[in-house]
Amino acid sequence: MINALTSCGDKTTKESPSEPLEVDLDFRGVDISFYDQITTLGGTYKYQNKDFDFFEILKSANVNWVRLRLWVDPQDEWCNLEHTIKIAKKAKQNGFKFLLDFHYSDTWADPAQQTIPQSWQNLIESDESTTVTNLATKIKEYTESVLTAFIEQDVKPDMVQTGNEITNGMLWPYGTTEGGDCTNLMLFLSKATTAVREKLPEATIMLHLDRGGDNTTASWWFGEAEKAKIDYDIIGLSYYPFFHGTDLEIVKENLISLKNAFNKDVCIVETSYPWTNGYKDDTQNQIGEGAVLISGYPATIEGQKGYLKKLSQTVKEAEGKGVFYWGADSICVSGYQNALENQAWFDFDNNWTGIKF
Repeated sequence: MINALTSCGDKTTKESPSEPLEVDLDFRGVDISFYDQITTLGGTYKYQNKDFDFFEILKSANVNWVRLRLWVDPQDEWCNLEHTIKIAKKAKQNGFKFLLDFHYSDTWADPAQQTIPQSWQNLIESDESTTVTNLATKIKEYTESVLTAFIEQDVKPDMVQTGNEITNGMLWPYGTTEGGDCTNLMLFLSKATTAVREKLPEATIMLHLDRGGDNTTASWWFGEAEKAKIDYDIIGLSYYPFFHGTDLEIVKENLISLKNAFNKDVCIVETSYPWTNGYKDDTQNQIGEGAVLISGYPATIEGQKGYLKKLSQTVKEAEGKGVFYWGADSICVSGYQNALENQAWFDFDNNWTGIKF
C-alpha cells in the first residue's frame, strides 16, 4: 500500500491516498495484460511524480484480482505462455488472485474475430466432422498442457476463463453460433471445461460473453450451455457503456435475470471508461470525442472514478461477484501504439489518478 511504501526513486514515504472500500465486492479486478510489454519497453508507473511499484499501486486501489489473457502463438510473443506465467508469478507474489483468460487464438478473440491458431491449421481436413473432432481434441490437450505449465511453475490460476467474448462462438468457422446452431461450440467448451476440472479442480470456471446490456442474447446463449450441460461456475460479461448502452439499470436487470435463471454467480469481467478525450501519442484513441457516455460521468478523472464506483454499486445490488477493469495499465511508451491511453488508471505523466474500488 502506498501509505507504507517508499518510491522507487527515493526513500521518502508518501502520504496514503487510501480510503475504505465503498463497495465491498468479492472480485475487484484489473486486466493487466499490457503490463509486461509496457514495462519491458521502458514504461514506468508513478505516484506524485515518483516511480512506484505497479502492484503496490493496485493494492492502494483496493484491487484483489488480476486477469491475464493468453494467446497460443502470438507473432510478437506478448501474451504467450512464457510471458503470461512471468506476470502471473508477480501477481501471486504480491498477494493477488489470478484469472487466466484463454483466447484460443494467436491474437484478439472477440465477437468480431475468433481465428484458429496458425499451428492448429493442420487439423483442418476436407471432412468437417473430422475437423471438428480434431479441434475438440486439440482444445482439451492444449488446455491441459497450459494448466500443467502453470502448476509446475507453482502459479495456479484461481479462476479460468475458457474463451473470450464467445457470444458468436470460437475457432471460426467450425465453432460459430451463426444461424443459432451451437453444437460445435458446446463440444469445444465441454472439452475445455473438462480439462480445467481434471487438471485444476479447485479453480472456478468462467464463461464470458460481451453482452452486459443484452439479456435476450445472453439468456439464449447460456440456455444453450445449460442444454449442453457445460460445467462452469461463473457468468462473466463485458460491459462498455460506449458499446453496450448507457443504462445501468438494464445491466443490473440482466445480471439478476441470468443469476436467477441459471443459478450461477455473475460478474462484469471487462469494463473501462475514459478520463479524458485527449491523447498523448499519435495513435487515434479507441474512445474519444463523440463517444456516448453515461450522463453525469464525463470524460474526466472524477468522471472515470465515479463510473467505476457506480458500476460496482450496480453489480453489488444485483448480488454479483465483482468487476474487472480492462486496460488499467495501458500507459504510453515508445514502441507501443496505444489507443487506450485515455482509459488507463494513469494520467499522461504516468501518475496514478487515484481511481479505486
